[in-house]
Amino acid sequence: MRDSTRHLTILSALAIVAWAPFLRSGHITDDFIHVGNLNRASAWLLATEPDAFGFFRPTQQLTYWIEHQLSPTRQMLHRLDSAALHMSVVALAYLLANKVLASSRAAFIAALAFVLTPKASMIAVFWVSARSEILMALFGLGALLSWIRWLQRGERWAFAGTVAFYVLAIFSKEAALLWPILFAGLTVYFGRRSVGAVVAVSGFGLGAYLLRSSTGALMPDSASLYNLATPVEVWMKNSVNYFGRAIPAPSIVMATALVASLLGKRGVSAQPRDPPNYLSIWPLIGLSVLWFLTLIVPVAPIAARSEIRVYLAGLGFCFLTGAFAARYERVRGSRNRTNIGLAVCALVLLMYQANRARGLAETLEFSTAFSSAVKSDSTLREHRGAVEMMAANAEVKQLLGDSVGGYFGPVLRMSLGRGDIDGSIAVSTEQTTPQRGTLRLQCEYVNGEVAFRRVDEITFR
Repeated sequence: MRDSTRHLTILSALAIVAWAPFLRSGHITDDFIHVGNLNRASAWLLATEPDAFGFFRPTQQLTYWIEHQLSPTRQMLHRLDSAALHMSVVALAYLLANKVLASSRAAFIAALAFVLTPKASMIAVFWVSARSEILMALFGLGALLSWIRWLQRGERWAFAGTVAFYVLAIFSKEAALLWPILFAGLTVYFGRRSVGAVVAVSGFGLGAYLLRSSTGALMPDSASLYNLATPVEVWMKNSVNYFGRAIPAPSIVMATALVASLLGKRGVSAQPRDPPNYLSIWPLIGLSVLWFLTLIVPVAPIAARSEIRVYLAGLGFCFLTGAFAARYERVRGSRNRTNIGLAVCALVLLMYQANRARGLAETLEFSTAFSSAVKSDSTLREHRGAVEMMAANAEVKQLLGDSVGGYFGPVLRMSLGRGDIDGSIAVSTEQTTPQRGTLRLQCEYVNGEVAFRRVDEITFR
């Protein structure tokens, strides 16, 4: 218990250091749609209808609604809650690794690799719309822990918890439908037989899927991002791409631990409390590969790739990192040297994340300033119809694309509180022929302040 408390304290501290630099107000891209709908939607509608993008994710939507009821004007509350949920995922990942690896030390190294994974965890907290990924991870890990408890002790409440958490994971993100594959994988890994139980849990998942389909949500067909008819070569290409994004952190942490261990003299570990032998490494390799594929296959058909999709998928490889590093460290008797190596590794990876966080923080600052400028601009308040926004320079163009993107219209309507206005971001500063009645503005960003300069207004007569 003392080791677990110490490990969770260290992991929590590192997680806070990773996301603290961009814990501030501001929304980007999809966030404007999710949060903007809260003024018009009731809790009942959010829980029973697809969201604005056609997905049925009531768990995610209800968390937004609760935050809006608590503080409708505090944008940072959304990101703060995402950070708290991410911290909970880190804790559950450590507890699950402890069960799988049967070693608190190996579990700590595995969870450390998960916390230090570049980009994915940062985006999960930074992008409010990524809440669905965090919630799926949270409830999915809860389901797996309950499943292991049921496998080991046969307690009915543990099986009921598995079902409840699994359904909540599906209602957070539909990709969780495949999680019974992981239940089956863990059953084999722990040397148990429970085919009937896996089928039973899958039945509840099927029920959740049928309920989802009855709401009119997007289905895995040609009209959806999750198009099962996507060519196999696309699935393979994207899966390889995601693998390349999931493997760096576990590999770096493992290499650091092994190199540090090599610097020690061969001997007996000063901490002999961990069991000397782990379960055979081959079952663990199989479980890690199964973990990655189960989480990546549902999103492999999607053309637009994002690091957020390897948020939890890489945890299986982190299990391997923990097992190999702790085993070799035990043989070499080099825990102190390994700790120093891991500390250096954590510092380097956190510095990398901090460097990237500066860019994310600037995007949020620009987004907040942009929304404020829209609300206070007298020309926009009086205009009815279309608006075309142009960037004053390449830097502003990049910030507009990262923060607002294709959601300028929703930003205008949400900021001004009107539905009789729409807008788009100009792809270039070259003179174009806008539609009739279009207001053209140029966006300038100086010293943290956004200002709009009127270019012209076309009023064809």
